Amino acid sequence: MSNYRSIEIHPHLKKSRRKPTLTDALSAIEGKLGVAALHSPSTKRLLRSLRATGNHISDMLALPPESIYLDDLVEADADVVAYIEGLDIDHQSAVQYTCNLHNILDYAHELLGWSSLTYEIRKSWVPIR
Repeated sequence: MSNYRSIEIHPHLKKSRRKPTLTDALSAIEGKLGVAALHSPSTKRLLRSLRATGNHISDMLALPPESIYLDDLVEADADVVAYIEGLDIDHQSAVQYTCNLHNILDYAHELLGWSSLTYEIRKSWVPIR
């Protein structure tokens, strides 16, 4: 006689969590900062720059933002810089786009609970000052 017991998992508990996308992150950011942007020019500029970064990443990958997984963006810095510079945008601005990408990932971590091993490693580094 076996001690094995059959476990039943209810259908509503069987949902697999899908990976968050760039669209998910930008929507969550919009939800958090959208009202503040009505009253704060700096928040409005931040939202606009994060949206522009999302659009450039979408164009760079030739994919819609809802098809771009955040996990795939953690190490995309060099690709983003090369793409932006290829648009005849100066290097300093290209680097700012990577900073915006990091902001998007940080907001996704905060608002969506998203994380990945690569993201955790990047966050654990202490900047040199």
